[in-house]
Amino acid sequence: MIAGGLKGHIGIEDMERRALAGGEGAYTDLVDEELPPLERVYARVRSNEEEVRGAKIVEWGWRDLQPDDAEPLAEILCLATNAVDLRLYVNEVGPTGGPAIAKVLDALPKLVQVDLQQWQVGPEGAKPIADAMLKHPRLKSLKMYYNKLGREGAEIIAAAAAKSKTLTNLDLGSNDIGADGARAVLSAVMANPSITRLSLKKNGFDYEHEMKAALMRIAAGRTPPVKLLLEDPNQLPEEWIIPEKEPTPFVAAPQVAKTGDWAMEQGRKDYKDAPPNPPWNKDLIVHPH
Repeated sequence: MIAGGLKGHIGIEDMERRALAGGEGAYTDLVDEELPPLERVYARVRSNEEEVRGAKIVEWGWRDLQPDDAEPLAEILCLATNAVDLRLYVNEVGPTGGPAIAKVLDALPKLVQVDLQQWQVGPEGAKPIADAMLKHPRLKSLKMYYNKLGREGAEIIAAAAAKSKTLTNLDLGSNDIGADGARAVLSAVMANPSITRLSLKKNGFDYEHEMKAALMRIAAGRTPPVKLLLEDPNQLPEEWIIPEKEPTPFVAAPQVAKTGDWAMEQGRKDYKDAPPNPPWNKDLIVHPH
């Protein structure tokens, strides 16, 4: 039986369990580090060979995968020959993850989407991923948000994306690219009309509004245009911000000389507005009628 009851989508039941547990706590189960590599990774992802072979969507985000898990993970994923979607986000595998994912891309020609957010592969890991992406026959979406790519690694990925015949969506957000690096990445991507969406959010130029406006104009000027995402959700353009309502003026509730039953002295039945233990203030004495 496929885990989670949804045929072909493995790992989703753990995402539901994580949500019910309130976040990361769902994945804090201890895994015996002395296990053989393959068994250790199967334990981390809570799966088995049968499930992997039948998987179309692999949902293994937040599995605490480590650098030493890269090779056995690749060996396991290469069994998922029917997979079209790998969701491997938030596993800080590091540079060893680059060659591992390249091996997986070579072995899984049906893949359409790969999510490697927060894998921390760096420029070193970017090169093998870029090489494998160039050869892949179907890959449409690659997410590499927060991978410590820097300008060097981002340009490596962008150069491969520019030559890809299938890629339509590329996420290189939060990689410390900088404004000049973002311009170089956009220029490379613009050469490929297949790419219609590019995210460069949170790359060290959030407040350089003139630069961002220039990049947006460049992206919009291509036919077809590139949907360029630059804004941090906390720094939306003014026209996107919903005006706040005028604050309701604060009116202090009348206070009484004695703490007693405040609501009764005011002739009220509702206690919700009653301040706790009103302080003594002779200037605010209210004389009940």
